[in-house]
Amino acid sequence: TRVDSQSNLVIGIDPARKGDDRTAIIRRRGRRAYNLETHYNIDTMELVGIIKRMIDKELPRRVCIDSIGIGAGVVDRLHELGYGMVEGVNVARRAMEPDKYKNLRAELWDGMRDWITQEMSVEIPDSDELQTDLTGLGYKYDSSDRLQIEGKEDAKKRGLLSPDTSDALMLTFYGGEYVNEGGFEVKRIPDSFAGRLI
Repeated sequence: TRVDSQSNLVIGIDPARKGDDRTAIIRRRGRRAYNLETHYNIDTMELVGIIKRMIDKELPRRVCIDSIGIGAGVVDRLHELGYGMVEGVNVARRAMEPDKYKNLRAELWDGMRDWITQEMSVEIPDSDELQTDLTGLGYKYDSSDRLQIEGKEDAKKRGLLSPDTSDALMLTFYGGEYVNEGGFEVKRIPDSFAGRLI
C-alpha cells in the first residue's frame, strides 16, 4: 500500500564500524518509512560525509543517531559542523516511562511496534533485511514488570545478525515525531526530555 505523507522527515541512523554489522540509515515521514540504505566497513568521517550530504539535500526535521560507541563521534562532528537537528540517542539510558520500560531502547521499540500494528496503513521498505530484523529479537519482562528487548549481543549468540536496520527505524521514534495525517497522536516525548540523562 502506498502511503503518502506530508509529515516532517526524520532520519534514523544506526552506525557500525567494522565486521558483520551494517551502518543502517532509514527515512520516515509519518506513516511511511522509506529509502533504507546499508553500508559496510565505513569509518566515522565517511559516515559524517554521507549524513552531511543527506541533510543538505533532504532537509530533515531531525536526524537521530545511536550515540553508543562510534556514533558519539559522528554526532559530535555533525554538531561541530552546525547541524543542530542531529540528536545523539543513548538507547541504554532511562526510559521516559521507567515503570513500564527497562530502558529507552525498550520504550522506542514499543513505540515502533504500536506504529506498525495500528489499524492505519503504514509503508515500510520491501527489504528482507528489515523484515528479518523487525521480527528476530526476543523480549521479556523483568521482575518489576518492565519490558526489556533482547540485546544485540544476545541476538548474535543465537546466530542472528545485529538488528541494525530495525534499530535505525526505531530511532526515528525518538523525540516525539509520532503524529500522522489523521491527527491521531501517540506518546509524545517532550523536547525538554531530549537532553536529560539518567
